[in-house]
This record gives sequence, structure tokens and C-alpha cells, in this order.
Amino acid sequence: MNKKFSCLEQRMVNTYLDTFPGFVPSESGPGIRAQEQFYQFMHGLYQRLSVDPALLFSILHEDDAYSQRFNKGADNKPKLKDQMRKAIKEVDAVLVTLFHVARSGQVGSNTLVVDASVKVIKKHWLLFEQLGLHQTSEQGRFVLRHNDYDELFQAMTWMATRPNASLLSFSRCLFLEGYPYASDIYARLSGNADGFRRLERYLIESGYTRMDNWDGTITLDYFKTHGDEKPTKGGFQYGIHHTGISASYDLLMDQPQIFGLCIPRMREILAAFDGMPPRVQDFVVARTKKCDACRYCVQTDKTGQRPLATQLVNYQGKEVSLCPYFPGYNYCEPELSHDHVDDMIAMLGAMDRLFDGAL
Repeated sequence: MNKKFSCLEQRMVNTYLDTFPGFVPSESGPGIRAQEQFYQFMHGLYQRLSVDPALLFSILHEDDAYSQRFNKGADNKPKLKDQMRKAIKEVDAVLVTLFHVARSGQVGSNTLVVDASVKVIKKHWLLFEQLGLHQTSEQGRFVLRHNDYDELFQAMTWMATRPNASLLSFSRCLFLEGYPYASDIYARLSGNADGFRRLERYLIESGYTRMDNWDGTITLDYFKTHGDEKPTKGGFQYGIHHTGISASYDLLMDQPQIFGLCIPRMREILAAFDGMPPRVQDFVVARTKKCDACRYCVQTDKTGQRPLATQLVNYQGKEVSLCPYFPGYNYCEPELSHDHVDDMIAMLGAMDRLFDGAL
């Protein structure tokens, strides 16, 4: 799913389209038509900027992205991160402007009346005009109208002012609270919606808890604690005390989406290697880092006597030396094949049996 773009700014705008869900309205808000018009307006904003980034960006940079997810410095592109984040900041500034306008406005008949104290910069007005959103100035206020969407402002103001309103739900049109929008998004981004749904069904049927948008971005986590406290953050890389999966989106990457297994207590898993099913043994040996004597595990040892943390497993008649540190870095993929889903389900089952005392 390595996409090519006409410029870096188009790539960054595309991250909003990537994480924009299908239309699922809420019965507790304004009418379905109003919500659909706001949805079309926001989706149209991102589409228009993707087609013509120059509407917002005065300088367009050559398209680029990082390929080394966990060590971006290895790509040797020191200026790229700042350029990418600057582009995101520009789009977010548009969204913040819309959010503040919606919070401050009073809805009329196909109008939104906003106090003049709410500032909108010129280039944002020019962009809004391109989207059919026009304004006229009056004494102490300005009045917004839209060419085509006569109920737009009802949904726009509701999404900005309802309890628990946030820029994330506003900008991605997450109308129905509690609906698993992130599941729909990551099913699409996985490149294998059927495989993703099969993995998700396994997690739900096996008693995992779903948590959406844990860090204020579009993320999806399923976790099972095995007696430990409920996790306070998502992710799969470090500080993991639960089994499950974590899906997240790194907008700096050439393949932004990533699906990772949450693997706690890797030492115990490797110690129980002999009792695991052959498919799980294959998966563990294929994915776990082989010990290369990097000495990370003994870097704080001043005596020079501490043994390496490596653990030996007997695999197909041979001893293999595996590293128990930070397994999540190796148990993740940007796309989900059916075979990989089978491997994840098998690994999750083995971990759950082990930590529940059934292995």
C-alpha cells in the first residue's frame, strides 16, 4: 500500500482521508440530512485540498516519507519530519478555525451568525469560498451561508458544542458515540477487510475489551489483562502488561497504518516454548529477534559478569537463541494477510492459555 503523491502536502492531506470513516449518523443529534451535509462538507474539504494543495499551501515540497518506523533517523532525512508536521499543522489550523466558528455561531435559516471577535485569516476564507461557504460582514459579526447545504450549520454547531465534543470527532465526523468507527477504518486500511474482521471476531468472542482512540488520534486496541490492572495507554512496543492487538497510524510513514501484537512477559513465553503448538513455534522463531550479542540487556552492568538475557529454545532439532526484550517491534505488520491473521490468532490463544495457567 505504498502510495505516491504529487507532493508532500498532498500526502499529508491524504492522512485525513485515510482516517475518515464511512457515514454513520446519530439519532441523538440533528436530522440525518443535516449530519450527511456536514459529512459531505468535511470530506469535500479534504478531497479538494488533496486535488489542489495550493489552495492552502504556498510552497509545495517533493513527495517523501519515512520507511524505518522505529528508527526514522536511519532514513537520513533530517528536514522531512518538520516539513510533514508543518503541513499537518496547516490543515489542523483550518479545522480549529471551523471548530471555533461552529462553537461561537448562532444557527439561523441556512445561516450561521458569528461574532466578529472570532478571527478567520484570509487564506482560510478563500478556501471556504472554494467549498461553497460564503460570508458577509455586518457590524460586529459575520454571517455564513452555503450554496448547497441548507442544514449544514445545524450539524456543524452540534458537533462542536455537544458534551465531550473534540476536534477529533468534529474533523472525522464521528457522530454516533460508542460506534466502532476505528474498526471500520482499520478494516479498510488493513488491505484485507475479511481477515481483519475475522481477527476482530476472535478477539470479541475471546473476551477482549475494545478501546478506540486511546491517545486522541484514530487508534484501535483490544486488550485482556490476565489479572493485571487495566492498561492506561495503547500501543504494542513497550510497557505492555496485557495480551491483545493495537492498530495505529503514523502519518510520517510511507505505510502509515500498523497492526501489532501486544506481548507481555516474553521470558515466560519462551520458557514455555516446548509446549506450544507447531504453528506458534514457527511464528515465534520467525518473528522474535535472534540474539546478536548487541549487549543492550547488560549495558548497565558495571561488573561485566551479568549473563546476556538471551533464551535458548529447541526448534526442529536445533537450539535457537532468542531475545526476550521488546518483542512488539518484530510482531507487527502494515497489512494483514490471511496467514498472518491465523498466526496472530494462534499466538493470542497460546499466550492466553499460558497466562491463565492452561498451558
